[in-house]
Amino acid sequence: MFFLVFGADTYRSRQKLTELRERFWKTRDPSKLNLEHLMWPKDDFQRIHAAVNSPPFLAEKKMIVCEDYLDAPKDIQEKISEMMQKKNDASIVVFFESVEKEKLQKSPLFALLSAQKFSVELAPMTPTEVHRWLVDQLKEKKIRMQSRAMTFFISSLGTDTGTLIHEFEKLSAYTQATGAEEITLDIVSKLITPAQEDSVFVLIDALLGQEPKQALQLFESMVSPENDIYILNLLVKQFRLLAALSTATKAEQPMLAKSLGVHPYVLQKAGQLLRKRSSLNYFECYYKLLSIEEMRKTTRIETKPLLQKFILNFSFTK
Repeated sequence: MFFLVFGADTYRSRQKLTELRERFWKTRDPSKLNLEHLMWPKDDFQRIHAAVNSPPFLAEKKMIVCEDYLDAPKDIQEKISEMMQKKNDASIVVFFESVEKEKLQKSPLFALLSAQKFSVELAPMTPTEVHRWLVDQLKEKKIRMQSRAMTFFISSLGTDTGTLIHEFEKLSAYTQATGAEEITLDIVSKLITPAQEDSVFVLIDALLGQEPKQALQLFESMVSPENDIYILNLLVKQFRLLAALSTATKAEQPMLAKSLGVHPYVLQKAGQLLRKRSSLNYFECYYKLLSIEEMRKTTRIETKPLLQKFILNFSFTK
C-alpha cells in the first residue's frame, strides 16, 4: 500500500499524518520499531529504496513516511514511481507534501500517488466549513455563542485551522475561568487577535446590517493613532471593490478580480456583503471615503473622527 497526504492546510495535514502513525502503532506495531520518517533531500533515493524494501522487524507491516519527495528531480521521482509499483506488500508508504495541489501537478509522482485509494488532500477550509467546524466545537465544549460573535470570529480569523484552534481555545478557557454562560461579541473582540483586513469585512457587515452602534464598537476595537490611516485605506479598498461588483455581471466577476488584483476568496466575501444590501449606492459610499482621504491630506483634521462620522451617518445612506 502507498498513498499521498497533501494540502495547504498544514495543521490538518500534519494532524492526519499523526492519526495514521498512531493507528499504525496501535494496530500493527505496538513495539513502535517499524516506522521510519524520511525527508528529501536529507534522505536520498538509496535511503528510501532500502527502507521500502527491507522487511519489518518482528511484525507483519512497516510504515515509511516520505516527506517532500515530490520536490526531488524528475529522474529520482521516476525511480520512486517504478519502485512503488514493484514493492512488497509489507511496506506501507505514506508520501507527505504540505502544499496545494497546483504546486504538485507537474511532479512526475503526483499522478500515480493521487490516484491511490487512500490519498487525501487537506485544503484550507471554506467559510462554510469553518462555520460548521465552529458549531461542532461549541457543541463539544457545551458553550453557547452569539450569532454576531460567530460571524466576527470567522471573518476576523480567516480559514487557517491552526489559528482558529488557538483562538477558540482562548475563548473556551475564558468561559471556564469566568463562568460566562455565553460568548458575546464583546468577549470575542477583546480576546482574539484578528487580521485587520478581515476585521474590516466584519465592520462593513455591521454597517450594511444598519447597526451603526455595533459598527462603531468594532471600529473602536480596531483603530489606534498608529493605524487609523491604514483602516481608512482598507475601507476605501473594500468599498471600491463593492462598488465595482455592484454593477458587474456574473460573467464579468472573474475578470474583475484580476483587474482589481484581489483574490477570488476576497471577491466571494464581498459578494456575500453585497447581497445583504444590494440596493445601496456603493459608489456614493466609496466617494465619501475618498473625500475623507482628501481631507486628511489637505487639512489638519484627524482621520478617526471623520471615520466615526462616516459610520454614524451610514444608516442614512441609500
